[in-house]
Amino acid sequence: MKRTLLLFAAALLFSLQTYAQTGVAINTTGDDPANSAMLDVSSTTKGLLIPRMTEAQRTAIALPAKGLLVYQTETPEGFYYHDGTSWNHLSSATGTAPGQMQYWNGTAWVTVAAGKGGQILIFTNGSPLWVYEYDIINHLNIGDYYQGGTIAYFLQSGDPGYDANVRHGLIAASTDQNTIRWNNGTNIITGATATAIGTGNENTDTIVAKQGAGNYAAKLCADLVSGGYSDWYLPSKDELNKLYENRMIIGGFANHHYYWSSSEDNISYAWCQYFINGTQYAFNKNSVLMFRAVRAF
Repeated sequence: MKRTLLLFAAALLFSLQTYAQTGVAINTTGDDPANSAMLDVSSTTKGLLIPRMTEAQRTAIALPAKGLLVYQTETPEGFYYHDGTSWNHLSSATGTAPGQMQYWNGTAWVTVAAGKGGQILIFTNGSPLWVYEYDIINHLNIGDYYQGGTIAYFLQSGDPGYDANVRHGLIAASTDQNTIRWNNGTNIITGATATAIGTGNENTDTIVAKQGAGNYAAKLCADLVSGGYSDWYLPSKDELNKLYENRMIIGGFANHHYYWSSSEDNISYAWCQYFINGTQYAFNKNSVLMFRAVRAF
């Protein structure tokens, strides 16, 4: 009898060792373990119970292996894993003060300190930041969303309207306004010949005043309501060039297309820009081209 038991035990041990080379399956269906798993546990009525212990018991574990997982039953309760150097609380979020938040920076979870009363949370340069509303613009960059559209340009020293103490610039509408003619069906002199940064709005008003109601680029920009703002206009020649220079950051521009500016050249022609190489041309006002509305801030 004793000999029979010894032979059975040996056979069982051999069987377990053979399974251990390919993986072990624990289930009620008799299915083999998945090829990539050393241990494959399947159940629809039960779970996997990890060793539970107090903090003192956890920290007393001698030489914990990297990846070791336990459940701590004392506050702060939860799963803990060892990273080879220290124990870490495994949770969706951890913090040490009310109002803290976490964000993923592409490598690890980073804790953001709680904001102060009156501050709002913005996302800039790849991370969240608490700021006061009046100070938002000082933390934004070209390509960021602001006041109804995408920041397209910040005024620089020498630009009309530049203020070293207050940031100003151009905001591009989020999308193109499709294709349209510059004129209202007939070529007339509008007098909207200004080309400098800061003159697009005046150009647009002048064009609409001269050409009246209709379906043309300047009128569609003037009538645009987007992002809660209604002060959009067709950019001047120089303003359009800033959109071209930052087109990849602003985004949404059509490939292989010309874009209208609000700058008139003469009775029959107005300035546009080719958004492949940046060349600016005077095209016939009857031409059907793309256009993108802007507004100033």
